Amino acid sequence: RKNSTKNAKEKSSQDGDFDVVVSSPRTEKNRQEPALPIRRSTGIHSASNLFDNRKSQDKNVNIDQIAYMKTSKTSLVQNSATNGEYKDNGIALPPKTNVPTYLVDDITVTEENVGEYINSKNWKLRKASYDVLEDVLIRKMKGRSPMNDIDASEIHECITDSLLKDMGKDSNASALDSALRFLFGFIDSGKKGCDPETITSIVESIISGPAISSARPSTAKSVEAVLLKAMQVSKSKPSSIHIVVGMLLDHGIASRSPKVVTKSVAIILDAARAFGAAHLPLSKVISSADKILSHTNGEVRDYGINILAELCRSFGSKEPISDLLNKMKPAQVSELDTLLSAQIYDHPPLIGLRFVENPFPASSALEALQAAVAADTTEKFALREPTNLFDALRETDYHQKMKESKWSEKTNALDTLLRCGGEKPYKLTQPSSSVNYNPLISDLKKLLSHTHYAVKSKSALALAMLAEGVGSKLFSYLRPLLLTLLDLTKDKKVATSIEICLDSLFDNVIGFSHLFEDEGGLISVLDEKKQKNALIRKAALSFLNRCVKRSGDAKGRGTIDLENVHTIFTLCVEKFSDSDAGVRREASTLLKELLEHKDESIQRLASSLTQDLEHTNLRVFKLMSKDVVSSIDTSATLSNQAKPPTKQNKNLNAPSSTDNLTNPVRIKTSPQRKNKSLNASNSVANPSKQDRKKNTLIVGVNDANMPSVQEATDYILKMNVPNWNVDELEGDAVSGLQSNNWKCRCAAISSLIVFFDAHEAKFDSLAYAKNAVTLVKSGTKEFRDGNFNVLKSACLLFLKICDLHQSLCEAVDEWICADAITICVQKVADKKFVDIVPDLFFRLCEVQCAGVIILFALSEIADKKSPVMIEGLLSLIERFCVEFGVNAIGESLNELVTWVSEQCGSSNVKVKNSALTLLGTMHKQSGPSLRVLALSKVNDAQVRQNIEKQ
Repeated sequence: RKNSTKNAKEKSSQDGDFDVVVSSPRTEKNRQEPALPIRRSTGIHSASNLFDNRKSQDKNVNIDQIAYMKTSKTSLVQNSATNGEYKDNGIALPPKTNVPTYLVDDITVTEENVGEYINSKNWKLRKASYDVLEDVLIRKMKGRSPMNDIDASEIHECITDSLLKDMGKDSNASALDSALRFLFGFIDSGKKGCDPETITSIVESIISGPAISSARPSTAKSVEAVLLKAMQVSKSKPSSIHIVVGMLLDHGIASRSPKVVTKSVAIILDAARAFGAAHLPLSKVISSADKILSHTNGEVRDYGINILAELCRSFGSKEPISDLLNKMKPAQVSELDTLLSAQIYDHPPLIGLRFVENPFPASSALEALQAAVAADTTEKFALREPTNLFDALRETDYHQKMKESKWSEKTNALDTLLRCGGEKPYKLTQPSSSVNYNPLISDLKKLLSHTHYAVKSKSALALAMLAEGVGSKLFSYLRPLLLTLLDLTKDKKVATSIEICLDSLFDNVIGFSHLFEDEGGLISVLDEKKQKNALIRKAALSFLNRCVKRSGDAKGRGTIDLENVHTIFTLCVEKFSDSDAGVRREASTLLKELLEHKDESIQRLASSLTQDLEHTNLRVFKLMSKDVVSSIDTSATLSNQAKPPTKQNKNLNAPSSTDNLTNPVRIKTSPQRKNKSLNASNSVANPSKQDRKKNTLIVGVNDANMPSVQEATDYILKMNVPNWNVDELEGDAVSGLQSNNWKCRCAAISSLIVFFDAHEAKFDSLAYAKNAVTLVKSGTKEFRDGNFNVLKSACLLFLKICDLHQSLCEAVDEWICADAITICVQKVADKKFVDIVPDLFFRLCEVQCAGVIILFALSEIADKKSPVMIEGLLSLIERFCVEFGVNAIGESLNELVTWVSEQCGSSNVKVKNSALTLLGTMHKQSGPSLRVLALSKVNDAQVRQNIEKQ
């Protein structure tokens, strides 16, 4: 027998036959990468090798071979004369262990009589019958490519749906092996092989029967091959890959047998790698991941982590599974990050689906996930029985607690009411003769006027539940509550609950036509003469904005038409004249939402109405052009009056190397960007308004060569800064600067600082510095970020820029100095910045005219009323005078003395003493001339006396 086997193997090798490479047992080292049956001729030993970052042991693997694996079509061919078997490019059955025997107990099973013995109780006859059918199929398919185009009757008339189902759960192991071999060929070639009903029947018999739990190696490999083949022939909807993976998740993972669970998850992982994770039933896989990751078997959990890694690579991000990541253990998240760091990008499918030519891109995978989630949610909601709220309440103490006078008892009763509503999204019984919601709504309406905010909040949430769960049939009861709810938005403690209630009313109960009714609509609420409270007017516009945003996906009464657009646009234009700035901002935001609506007809109408304002309401048009019109192309319609100033100021202190930048920046001027009013009156003791107006000093900032945010982003991307395009949790600078996590923002700024030492940055260092500052400024609220760690990182960036300019003997641009001074003045008295602020201030004075730096500081402090901040700046300038000397201030001395003299009359003792100390230090260096200058600024006798003493 050994010699016979050896000769057969040699003959097979000489004929160039295909064989299945059985992967080694899944040890701790390689258990995360289950093997797929792959053609040996390609030199690829397992599917996992294509995804394994470790160096392959097979030296024959190369890119061309991998490409061949991805592009070659599947085929069904007959093997050598020694044993007939089915082979496929990537999926194959295990080789036959023995030659089929058709003679059983003096009975010879042939093609003519196979129908008589196919259902025999004798397993040997059944096995012989399966082998005969396999031979017939091979003969029928000789010279043809398997494209699921052969009828079952063409193979043999005995083949029926019930027979196929019985084959998959044959009780005898040997007969089951033969049955699986025929099922593999039938799924590969038969017309019904890709029929959803047939696939469901066959897969159900395999998973529920003894096949999937079999410990026999040949059976286990055949089961995997059949299931993968069933996935590969996905054609009709529902797709067979969705059917197979869904059944593995529903029945395989729920099995009590550890072998079945492990096998099921391993096959799902193989499918993700073979056909592309984007083709899996994404919603179902993600919803079942929690059960997989919490399984008691460590091997199952490892497979689950690898499946999630394949999904993340397919999506191009971990964001779509963020909810699942929050539930995972830290160790599992760390393991997932390790897998993703080893292989960031998704490989093309190893095998691919037969009737799908191109794999999904990341965007399509995300869309497929969103569509799947929406479809699953809709299907589950449709199948769910409505909750009878009143039957559920009868079993609780709701009515008893509602009668209590304590607010805590009422909130407990309302919590009970919300729990009785069932799961979200709510689905409640529709009103009828036995179900009357009127008394309940009446009680909740009364509670909206309760004195305690918690009761009002819970009542609003209960009304939201009714609106969402019942819908339009409660219109007559809930529509009158619109103005009542809007009136409650002025209370910040209940504002969030009221917004939820209002959002639930829209689309479910009311639509745009109801919002604009003359009586009880939003028009009266937005009228400043009728509604004096600006918070309510702002909340009404915010609610309308959310309605417009949701109208694109509205399923009930929330659809929007062009007449509604006209009404909303008119209301917004009127609100540009509102006395409250918050209302005007909401009106601007609402107009922008119309201009960016999903419906193109609404976009065109809003754009047309916006352009018409240039002739009908130029003032509003100019206001909109700053915030709204930029979202549409209005460059051809903007008049010269509406255009921003185009004057270009030449920066005398700008580095000469900027003339030869490889990435030139847009020259622009914003004279009022940093302009601050600085009182330069000669009399600082109660000066009149007229004097202040006459003697106001405007400190301008030359920002002619400051790049825009988009230009800065494009420039940094071209510089190939490390960690620029990875996930924000791993240090992506762009997403990190936009992140709500301060650690991400700090990491992004640090990456920009480190890159200063790179060769690319040194080649164009001055331009890199400008673009880096612009980018950081946009991500830190113009260097007014609320987190001190972020501002510290920004200070380090400015220090790095100062070192760069000093080494090049170039002056730092004024706009960069002005931004740096913003931080210095803000944090001058902050103990956390006690070391870094003075250092940055003095370094700026070294790389730019000290007088300019002093003027920027005075401009920044002009509108600050904090005595601590003023005292800190006085002390800082006093240290500057000691180290640099008063003469370094230059022409800005007059403005500095004016401000210091004003602080000498401050009511705060510490500010007054610091100001007098600073004047004393300056007097020691400048002599009597400074005394005369200081006294000329003061009229108050007491202040003059204090200065004289100092």
